[in-house]
Amino acid sequence: MSQKSKTLIAIIVLLIILLAIILLFILKPGQKAQSPGDLYGVWQVSGAFLEPGTETQLSLHIVVLEPDPDRPDTYLGTGCLQTEASGGQAPLSLQAQFDPESGSYALNVLSTLIDPGLDGGAAVVRLVGTAELGSASIRNDRLSGNAYTTAGEVAWRGEHTTRDIVLCPPGLDSALSFLGEFGLHRDLAYIPAFDVTNFHGETNIASSQMRAEAPDGTAYLAEYHTDIFSPEVNFIDQFRFDTHVEGSPVTGQSYQFTLLNVLGNTVFGVEDQDAFRRCEQGAATNLSAVVHQTADGARVDYVELSWEAPEIIPGYFDPQNGNGFYQLILEGASWGETGMLYGSESIQATHHIPWSSFEPGAAGFPDGHDYGVSLSDLEDGQYIIAVGVFSSYDPPAGESGFDCRVQDSRHAILLTRQGDQITVQPASAVSGFIYNTAGSPLADIAVEINGVGTGFHERVCSRENGYYLFTRLPLDYYIISAGGFAAEDCPENSFATLLTQPDLALDAASAIVEGLDIVLGH
Repeated sequence: MSQKSKTLIAIIVLLIILLAIILLFILKPGQKAQSPGDLYGVWQVSGAFLEPGTETQLSLHIVVLEPDPDRPDTYLGTGCLQTEASGGQAPLSLQAQFDPESGSYALNVLSTLIDPGLDGGAAVVRLVGTAELGSASIRNDRLSGNAYTTAGEVAWRGEHTTRDIVLCPPGLDSALSFLGEFGLHRDLAYIPAFDVTNFHGETNIASSQMRAEAPDGTAYLAEYHTDIFSPEVNFIDQFRFDTHVEGSPVTGQSYQFTLLNVLGNTVFGVEDQDAFRRCEQGAATNLSAVVHQTADGARVDYVELSWEAPEIIPGYFDPQNGNGFYQLILEGASWGETGMLYGSESIQATHHIPWSSFEPGAAGFPDGHDYGVSLSDLEDGQYIIAVGVFSSYDPPAGESGFDCRVQDSRHAILLTRQGDQITVQPASAVSGFIYNTAGSPLADIAVEINGVGTGFHERVCSRENGYYLFTRLPLDYYIISAGGFAAEDCPENSFATLLTQPDLALDAASAIVEGLDIVLGH
């Protein structure tokens, strides 16, 4: 072999080695995300999802994948999950996030197990794990992680059986459910009453939003209470959606409800409807509370809450005979501070709020069901207790019969926890109208209230008819001022500030003051 040939071979070998090094660098895990298309197809998944110690096979179909516009190296997808023992299939939503360090995908999958042995025949499942994609074939593709259901946490594993897209069959399994409804929330503390239309949905179908469409075509999107892929959520037994809009609903016409998947597309075949008929019941008033100690006096046992019931309306609001009920809510004393911390529903005219911890959904005393946390689980601070009044009637087909919740936010209980001590007192309220010297109502006027002893301070804005309202006030002496300053959503104005004398006494005997009108001049 000539020297020229040897040199040529050496150059070729060198080029091959150099090319190999380049390819190895390119393909090195952690340098570049593999195509999400490698996730497509069918995965066989195994785990003790239904019964401890017994393997259950699931078939996971990934049909659609799209980049997440809000997160880099992240994809959102849809498809379906089949519980092979029953053959039942349910929609799924997934999130796949590429890890540049390991070259793998972190998977977060939500769907529904379907099996006759489950309560109601179905249970939401959340699969959290890792997808390791091999370079040679699907035989090297592996899934593993932990799954979360209402039954607890189990380990799972899976392997890729095909990258071919296998479409999910049309129709929904009978074990899958969706309830879409709305109701009017009315607060009688305002003049006129303040109405809010609330849209609510509950389902065991994996979904990220609910769409509510009014008779005139206006659409409202109700969000889940948190990101469905939040790492803080271990499992969910139902997806719940809520949104609201100020004003009353249209009477006698149907609102349409649908579910949307993680890509914002309609979950095929899932819909419901509801119609508004009436809202006529009154509110629970004159709430009172008594703190009861244990028999040995060592600690608080419970807080007994009672109230004055509104007028009975046969067939519409009559809790003793199954038409309507009361709902108790405990939350932070400041509006929007915490949301509901404790609640009880389906109660009659009195209820015991427990000190000791309980299982959420457990039976309350003397009736109803308790949710949230107990008094002993609350942090030190002030809380408000309110009572809502629900009506119910025998509805036409396709409607819920729960159209209306009424309360009067002037009537509430202020509860304070300090260590192991609980104190209660009526929450105070002050209301009236703002007028000019000609007797015309003034809208968008800032009104301020200051507690002399407690230091409580708040500003509100007068409504279109001049009405203003303060609620959730601790018992105290107060000074009220209006005009010349601004408040949230309430601009400054040119009216002279008017101060009341510091002798507005709000005590247990006169916690609610109405008709405190204020006249402002320039």
